[in-house]
Amino acid sequence: MSDSIRGAATSAHSSRNPGTADPPEPASRRSGPNFQQVLRGSLQVASAVVPGAGLAGSVAGNEQAAMMARVETMQAEGRIFQLELLALQEQIQADHRTYSTMSNVIRARHDTARAAIQNIRA
Repeated sequence: MSDSIRGAATSAHSSRNPGTADPPEPASRRSGPNFQQVLRGSLQVASAVVPGAGLAGSVAGNEQAAMMARVETMQAEGRIFQLELLALQEQIQADHRTYSTMSNVIRARHDTARAAIQNIRA
């Protein structure tokens, strides 16, 4: 989304709920075939609006292809980053389960020892 379109969308959303921030756009809306189609369409519209675009059509086509290649590269990098984050999240969850299990075992040992001491005192 261009800055002017994003600014218009942000102002439209913020007028409904003044003082609240808009939630971030889900990744599914920023990537995928729909995003690529919108990007291609916006580039075609921009080249049609710019005077002399017919003369520079091949240059615009090359720029469009280069931009699409960069977008696809960024999407691939984003997918790799998401997989790394998922692996990190799974490792943190495994560590949390281990910590919780150990904590429960130690608590049970402590409670058993405390009950034995109380039985001796009584």
